[in-house]
Amino acid sequence: MTDHSPGSDDADDDYRLAAGTPPDGGTDGGSGDGTEGATGRAADGGDGGPPPQLSGQPGWSYAPTESAFPQVPRQAEQPAEQFAEQAVGLAAGQSAGQAVGQPAWQSGAQAAGQSAGRTGYEPGLFQPPVPAPGGPQVPWPAQPQAPRLSMSPPLPPLPPPPTLGRPFTGSPRPAGPLRGRRLAAIIAGGVALAAVAVTAVVLTSGGGGATGDTGGDGPDVRTLSAAWSLPGTSDDHQVGTWVTAKYLVRATQSGVKAYNLADGTPAWTARPLSGPGVPCAMSPTISASGLGTIGFGPDSQDCSTLVGVDTLSGKTLWSTPLTTKDHTDAVPTTTFLDGQVGVIVDATVVGGVDLTDGHVVWGYKPRGQYCNAYPYGGAGAVVVDDYCADVSPAYTVTAFDAGTGRQIWQKQGTDHVQFGSVVGASPVVATLTDGAVNVYDPSGTPRPLTLPGGIEPGLRAVGGSDSGAQTVNTSTLLLPTRQQTPSRATVTAVNTTTGATSWTYDGDTHQGAALVHPQQEAPSGAGSGGAAKLYAISLAPDYTDTGSPELVTLDPATGHSTVLAKLPPKPSSFLYTTGTVYVLPDGRVLLVAVDGSGTAVRLFQ
Repeated sequence: MTDHSPGSDDADDDYRLAAGTPPDGGTDGGSGDGTEGATGRAADGGDGGPPPQLSGQPGWSYAPTESAFPQVPRQAEQPAEQFAEQAVGLAAGQSAGQAVGQPAWQSGAQAAGQSAGRTGYEPGLFQPPVPAPGGPQVPWPAQPQAPRLSMSPPLPPLPPPPTLGRPFTGSPRPAGPLRGRRLAAIIAGGVALAAVAVTAVVLTSGGGGATGDTGGDGPDVRTLSAAWSLPGTSDDHQVGTWVTAKYLVRATQSGVKAYNLADGTPAWTARPLSGPGVPCAMSPTISASGLGTIGFGPDSQDCSTLVGVDTLSGKTLWSTPLTTKDHTDAVPTTTFLDGQVGVIVDATVVGGVDLTDGHVVWGYKPRGQYCNAYPYGGAGAVVVDDYCADVSPAYTVTAFDAGTGRQIWQKQGTDHVQFGSVVGASPVVATLTDGAVNVYDPSGTPRPLTLPGGIEPGLRAVGGSDSGAQTVNTSTLLLPTRQQTPSRATVTAVNTTTGATSWTYDGDTHQGAALVHPQQEAPSGAGSGGAAKLYAISLAPDYTDTGSPELVTLDPATGHSTVLAKLPPKPSSFLYTTGTVYVLPDGRVLLVAVDGSGTAVRLFQ
């Protein structure tokens, strides 16, 4: 697809950064056809070490102006009770019934005073009103944070109202309102980089059957015993975890701390070079060289700075702001890795930076001047669902390679798509907020995957970069799923070529199973998958005194399990979730609690 924005030039790269275009003689990866990402350095072209701490507008930033808001008569607000079933998806600060991820259709007497995808005014995640052509100027509602977009010029003529069937403001959504679907207000010539809030996928025990073969105890099944543990506090919410050959690195709202795996003693602490120091985002993996990205901000929900951290030493290698002079608010941010590129997806920026020095690798460029964009990222791909009032087609969904910014495909649409998480890149696989999972062909046409029971609720969460999915090979994807009657957590392997289910594993005792990540490194193009060996936890029956959760390996082709070790009976205070169980190369098992209450970390050997 070509660039439809006004003033586009065949010589222009769709994803070249406005302030980060390589200087003469610099490396330029653009092809001029609108399908390649700009892979050059930032404008300073520096190769002599990491850039200094940036206190102003970052090199990849853009000067935001208008956003586009289709308008239709607003429906009456629905009672909050109607959203009881969605309460699990409410993020901190959201009111019941808030339809996150939906366009804010408003009456003709109103200016579009909120970003598409939100009802009400949530500080930091909306734009100031933009009057429709010829429409009255409406005063901006009082709010605790400064507006994030300027007010000029006015919008061009807007398209007709959307077709019926789309939930309007105040109407119930197909799925719970989940934090993360954020409007990226973008203009022509502008670019952005971004990230998404880390979301754990809860995999609890239950009952039921399985289609995969269960195996038996291996020849030397042992019962693990506790080696060491770390205490936690009930308010110490976990942001993310890394496990290296030597350290456990844990980011919570109290800071980023590394512990020696040998004995649990403190090793180092990571901090930003300047500014607020509360961890708010963390890449699910680290690179093969031990580098990762961490977001910091004023609280554990909103990020204003992204840093690169060397896990061998705890040194902060570089720091880059996620705010601009016009976008001054910290916002929820997600970051993940693709090879040696740290990818960012949030309401302000979308793109990637070099892990070694923080220089910009690529940045997203919008199709027009009046656009609303909803970015999603994970597993090696970034998907942008946008609406532009001044170009045709108005609605598109575009997939980009997360490491290079190269356009994979672009698909014309007639409305927004309710994406949840991106869980695969080759081909692109994404969940929807209604529980469906689609695999997309090279043209961007979706095909639903066949899943027994449906995906775990956490996979419907908008924007999570650590979905819990694992890519086994070019055609096999593992997903955390849930069988409904009776309820139990399961692991399902699907063939992304045919869309069919290959096998399902629900534990050796048929009480449920949880995937385990055996490594943290992120090979290029593999997103968060690429593991050579598949591990899972076979959950015990109701956590009885005699029942023991078991560590098993799974055959990728058949789902057949082999028991490696048993955990001590009744670890009832521990909830098995994505990002909480790690298998070390020597067979030890590390359990990391999500909220840190009671015992935060336990190592079994």
